[in-house]
Amino acid sequence: MKKICFWLLAGGVGISAINLGWSADAPEAVEVNVINHEFSPSVIHLKAGVETPIIVHNQDLLPIEFESTELSREVVVVGHRTAHFTLGPVEAGEYHFFNDLNHSMKGTIVVTKDAGGK
Repeated sequence: MKKICFWLLAGGVGISAINLGWSADAPEAVEVNVINHEFSPSVIHLKAGVETPIIVHNQDLLPIEFESTELSREVVVVGHRTAHFTLGPVEAGEYHFFNDLNHSMKGTIVVTKDAGGK
């Protein structure tokens, strides 16, 4: 995996490299919206073995807690706010997520070798 580095002139004395952790082959972020007490999309597709950024936009007034017990992930998203986190690397399979503050809100994370469902 190639890392993108930014070079900065450090006070005219020398040059420093800062690795921001971005990669030319890093996956795009997966965005999930919370609208009218539902996850949209309710099925998320990820590529196995890759760390993937997840962005959850809570467009409702009430807070939600994006939780997956299988992936050991809990993220609270206040109403009308956005949360950013990463998932992975994860093995191929099917994982579930839900709103721990409203268990009727559910979704599925499908992890495959190519992230396209194959």
